[in-house]
Amino acid sequence: SGFAHDINDAGQIVGESQIAGDTYTHATIWNNHLPTDLGTLGAGENSVAWAINNQGVAVGTNDLASGLRTATRFDQTGITDIGLAIGATGPSVAWDINDHGVIVGQAPLSPGFAKGFYYSNTDGGLSAGTPRFFNGGANLSVNNAGESVGHAFFFGDPSVATHASPDGSGGYDVAEIGPSGLNFSMATAITDSGIIVGHASGLDGDTSGNWQAVIYEPDG
Repeated sequence: SGFAHDINDAGQIVGESQIAGDTYTHATIWNNHLPTDLGTLGAGENSVAWAINNQGVAVGTNDLASGLRTATRFDQTGITDIGLAIGATGPSVAWDINDHGVIVGQAPLSPGFAKGFYYSNTDGGLSAGTPRFFNGGANLSVNNAGESVGHAFFFGDPSVATHASPDGSGGYDVAEIGPSGLNFSMATAITDSGIIVGHASGLDGDTSGNWQAVIYEPDG
């Protein structure tokens, strides 16, 4: 069995495939419809690729033999444990990578819940993308301008969609972009032109809890 999770402009597809005759799944890339096993950090482990950029670099996770899930990069040189590189203190996930090699995801870089992070070879890892005072969150998508979107939460409250953008001095400005009130919202993708999509509940007075596909407007 197999799953495809992302595709780049060159038609390279990434995802995961179950290894024949085994119970493990490995991160996989399809080039011209032909699959290649991207492997794992160690024997007897699972891995998955969630996203790929236009340089053919993929990111995702690797389940270590210890049981820890760690954010992972797959490229032409091999596999890199991003969770280890950023100093994650618990499970981590790399959700997306842009064409400049900037990776975003979620990881605890201090005790507590995982929060949004940025990572690149030049700048290292940084906890950014989750608004201040929120217990946890995640960066799910990043564009080539370095803007990321995702969600954040207070413990016990619904998640709220978030947007982060470079502040010009090495940090990031972060804003809540979901509807006000106790409504669930999540931003799942952002284009290079800044269009943000995702889903939300409780819109227009709907109390059924049904999700609605949404485009997030600049005014939130």
